[in-house]
Amino acid sequence: MRNTESGAADGNGILDQRSNYAEGWVGKAAYLIFSNRKPLLWLFIAITIVLGWSATRLQVSAGFSKMIPLKHEYMLTFKEYENTFGGANKVLVSLKNNKGDIYNKEFIETLRKITEEVFFVNGVERSSVTSIVTPNVRYTEVVEDGFKGDVLVPSNFNGSQEHIDLVKNNTRKSDWVGRIVASDHTAAMVVATLQERDPETGQRLDLREIGHKFEEIRKKYETDDYRVEVIGFAKSIADIADGAAGVLVFFAIAFVITTILLYWYSGSAMLTSYALICAIVPVIWLLGLLPFFGLALDPMSILVPFLIFSIAVSHAVQMTNGWKLETLAGHDGLTASRLCFEKLFIPGAIALLANALGFMVIAFVQIEMVQELTITATLGVTVMIITNKMLLPILLSYRQFSPESAQKLRGRENMGHALWEKLGALAERKAATGAIAIAVLAALVGFWYAKDLKVGDLGAGVPELRPDARYNKDVAGITKDYAIGVDLLQIIAVGNKDSEGPCIERPVMDKMEELELQMKQTDGVAAVVSLGGFISRTTQNYAETFIKWRSLPEDKAQLGQGVGLATRLGNELMSSGCKAMTVSVFTSDHQATTIEHIINQIKAFKAANGDDDRVEFKLASGNVGVMAATNEVVHASDKWVNLALFASVSLLCVIMFRSFRVTLCIILPLALVTLLCNAVMALMDIGVKVNTLPVVALGVGVGVDYGIYLFESMTHALKEHPEMTLREAFVDALKQRGTASVFTAVTMTISVATWSLSALKFQADMGLLLAFMFLVNMLGAILLLPALAAFLVAGRNNRSTLKVDGNAAKHASVALLAVTLLVPALLSKDAEAALPASEVERLAKDLTPVGAERGANKDGSIPAWSGGLTSPPAGWKPEAGYVDPFAADKLLFAIDAKNLAQYADKVTPGMQALLKAHPELRMNVYPTRRTAAFPKEVTDLVAKQASTAMLDGGIVKHFGDSTVPFPIPKSGLEAIWNTLVRYGGGALDINYDRTVVLPGSSTSAARVRERCIWDTNLDKRGAEREIFCVLNLIEPAMFSGMYRVIHEPIGFTRPERESWFFNVSQKRLRKEPDLSHDAEAIAVGGLRVIDQGHAFSGAPDRYDWKLAGKKEIYVPYNAYKLGDKNLKMAQVLGKHSVNPDLVRYELHRAWVVEGTVKAGFNHAYPKRTFYIDEDSWSIVYEDAYDVRGNLWRVAVHPLIQAYDVPVPFYRAHIFHDLSNGGYLVENLDNESKMSWRFNYKGKAAEWTPEAVMSTASRR
Repeated sequence: MRNTESGAADGNGILDQRSNYAEGWVGKAAYLIFSNRKPLLWLFIAITIVLGWSATRLQVSAGFSKMIPLKHEYMLTFKEYENTFGGANKVLVSLKNNKGDIYNKEFIETLRKITEEVFFVNGVERSSVTSIVTPNVRYTEVVEDGFKGDVLVPSNFNGSQEHIDLVKNNTRKSDWVGRIVASDHTAAMVVATLQERDPETGQRLDLREIGHKFEEIRKKYETDDYRVEVIGFAKSIADIADGAAGVLVFFAIAFVITTILLYWYSGSAMLTSYALICAIVPVIWLLGLLPFFGLALDPMSILVPFLIFSIAVSHAVQMTNGWKLETLAGHDGLTASRLCFEKLFIPGAIALLANALGFMVIAFVQIEMVQELTITATLGVTVMIITNKMLLPILLSYRQFSPESAQKLRGRENMGHALWEKLGALAERKAATGAIAIAVLAALVGFWYAKDLKVGDLGAGVPELRPDARYNKDVAGITKDYAIGVDLLQIIAVGNKDSEGPCIERPVMDKMEELELQMKQTDGVAAVVSLGGFISRTTQNYAETFIKWRSLPEDKAQLGQGVGLATRLGNELMSSGCKAMTVSVFTSDHQATTIEHIINQIKAFKAANGDDDRVEFKLASGNVGVMAATNEVVHASDKWVNLALFASVSLLCVIMFRSFRVTLCIILPLALVTLLCNAVMALMDIGVKVNTLPVVALGVGVGVDYGIYLFESMTHALKEHPEMTLREAFVDALKQRGTASVFTAVTMTISVATWSLSALKFQADMGLLLAFMFLVNMLGAILLLPALAAFLVAGRNNRSTLKVDGNAAKHASVALLAVTLLVPALLSKDAEAALPASEVERLAKDLTPVGAERGANKDGSIPAWSGGLTSPPAGWKPEAGYVDPFAADKLLFAIDAKNLAQYADKVTPGMQALLKAHPELRMNVYPTRRTAAFPKEVTDLVAKQASTAMLDGGIVKHFGDSTVPFPIPKSGLEAIWNTLVRYGGGALDINYDRTVVLPGSSTSAARVRERCIWDTNLDKRGAEREIFCVLNLIEPAMFSGMYRVIHEPIGFTRPERESWFFNVSQKRLRKEPDLSHDAEAIAVGGLRVIDQGHAFSGAPDRYDWKLAGKKEIYVPYNAYKLGDKNLKMAQVLGKHSVNPDLVRYELHRAWVVEGTVKAGFNHAYPKRTFYIDEDSWSIVYEDAYDVRGNLWRVAVHPLIQAYDVPVPFYRAHIFHDLSNGGYLVENLDNESKMSWRFNYKGKAAEWTPEAVMSTASRR
């Protein structure tokens, strides 16, 4: 046994005397600690300095995926289709005119500026940006001969009354009112989807930073006349995180309060400072450790350091109080520290392990942010075992009260003893009966109110913020102004994988329409949008809007007609392959009861007649889908958290006290307080959700400390004095631990109660609930615990023996078609002179027939042009495709990100950016072969018309049938006209795939048959030159009956390109809405616009074109391997571009033409640079820039020579988006059995829309 006498045993001599320490492992630990206290103290100081420095690297951040239950079935669906249909992480910016409507120049220009600001926020999926000024927002109206449509705001909007009236009329004819235009036309919004990861760094987006950027937009444009409202997940998280940062203020307040109370309680500045030091050190250690674990603080875990401080103060008070009592009993500081360590280490360690368990069980919630909270809190509690149970005793061992201080404090150790004597009666059955009766009554009342406790949000707006928070006011404003609301639940209808096209299967569409109807009749639903409803409305529009025809057609081809028009909406209604479709349910609010009711209705529909072998309806996407999944996870986790919490804490108590009855005495008060906490939550309309779920676990984890400390003290008293009654042991325990327990409970309660002043409602709620649990748990331990012990532990004579397991602490350790007239400003320009005859003569001398330099370059790396490739390889058959005549050529070198600097002068900025962004890409460079060649009759016309062709007001005139009107261009516009009217083979009939590849999303493809004929190949010609085209979607099967007929003027002397649409089954011809310039093309994943068809097509009227000269660059040339018929598309497609091994690059000369949007006009690409091959006038590269001048998209157009015609032609068009890593590839026919055909002849009568429809219908 240890020597407990003062004298020789007391003092520094104990450092070397193991016999003066307690037996068992606790004594051994004490011996090691105190005999090495000085090096340990220096070690703790060093660790604190290092971790203090590490803490300066800690960041506060929040990511979207961290806050959702990714393993829930709804979220598996959400993540699977996130890149297809857009995620729930949207941001809405509404601009409201406080003094009128949106139809004025200032408002529209302000909205345009906001749209541009949103577009450039890093992390915004640029193709998703939607407002009335973006080209993806259009109107469509039914007119006498079909459909008419255009953008809402014209590209040359100048604020004139004519343009204002046009915008007003276009908007009212569109279906955007109530969606992005307020119902009363006083506001309009910008909508954008955020990517999950930063496109520049690849790291998760910091939603707090994103929210701050949108707040800057608000501050920049909000005035007395205009109110800017911003809502969305990122903005709410930023506001929450900013509010959470206010915890530092509460930390300071709590620190001051704790300091005052500690000094009042201890009466000693020394004890107060030591307790505070050992409460702050674990916080420093925790914050310093987090960066080493790759963790950051988020809106939830930012509260953990505060809790760690509070818990550390609680345990420090127990230690300093015990040390003071031992010192006042006559022991020196070192002996007092040793005795306190031996008495308090086991109960303190067990209590801290219980705290850790309280945190760890929260990991049952399968949400990353909650699990990171678990790790953060568990780390904090773990380091507290070291700092409070080792550092504090070491510090105290160096101190001792002076005689004056001891005299001053003597007697204060008995403070509260009179009260404890009176409460001792609760440990006897007579008084205990009353206490238990009151507890039972409290339990009944608690149960009555707790049954109304709900899971999820119970209020409008974001419940984490206060009702008067700016964000919630913005939610209310947007909800009031717009018809469809801001809360979206998407149901994904997935077709059978073997089906060619579920969109055109009537049984599938019937179910879609039935679900849409049922949802419209469900309480809490504001609006529903689905493909079935869209097709019904389209059918009605084709029948001159007669209401009788608002229904789903029976015929597959007619269904396909509606589906074809739906593709113009991008992926709003279906995936590009139509294997998945959406039913978008806009809810009136996101209260838990509303969400639960709607989800139950959908589940009932699925169970009754929804899912079958044709289609499966999957839940769920949209922000409401995320909430539904979160609510279900929380609901399921709540039970497991409580079960695991009480089971683990009970196990600890059983291990420590080796008694189930003692364990019940400790656990039952905790269970009662938990029930009462649930009742308080129900009374305060606080729902159980991610933010409140940890409250019970934290409360129980901390609350169990009181019971453990009391029973441990009772155990020691009964061991040392077996004759004691339970009452006497309880009173003795209260005298040793009761005052400290009450003090720590009151201190912690006051500290967390300061959170009620927080700007965040959830923080205020947590503060009130934790304050309730901390205080009431203490009262339960003091008032109910002895009452239960009187019946469960004490015998008739009120005597008992309690055992402690000395090894207890050992056992306790987780997102082509229409153009307009050239503007009067262009028409007023002076005509540009034709090419002098002296220069035309060069086409037969130093220049090729189309104007390229005939000779080689200086070093011969570009050889002289020798007539090009004009015949196919021996034995070639058209069905084999264009085989590579240069397959034997050897690779010269490859250019990639590593050696780019060596070749940068011959690599375009766009290709440099691609190589740097995607290191797996490279440019395989081969010997240059100038294969470009044209039929002699074509090149003869070039020379003939070169002296007459001229630009007049920007329009090419007097160029006859020439395909290169300006072989020696003097301006950028002349070079552009050369590429627009270049020879394309006279006629073509090609079959190719259009494939979209987006990172993290399934690849989608459509097969297109395109037939075009130039008027020069027709039997009869009109007054002006034209191209006639027919486009037919072949695959997927649902589109196979859909045709588009295009008549396009060459030179655009006519106002617009004309286009008609028809479906072979319906046999009704309809003129299409006008599409032009930067309108989004169909089935391209938002990766290119209309005028990028065939590299560049349409009127060049929106740009000022600058000829920047000619340059030697590596270009994709003779890329026959890319179209190899032996390759499958899976072998061709890569992650961020096509397989680089299939693309051949050669050194060629190219014209560089820079286009800058004219003043008064708009385009998605304010600046673009074209690189035009000098030998063929084909664009080989396009670098497209955004409005801030940053490179955005890079188009690569590999060429081959169609040697049987001959004509240079595009082997592929590859459009890359640098902002999201996606790409689109067109013109590849690797898996097509059809061979390409050029230069056939035709009859003009066969290319009218009516004739094409008649011919197609007979097939």
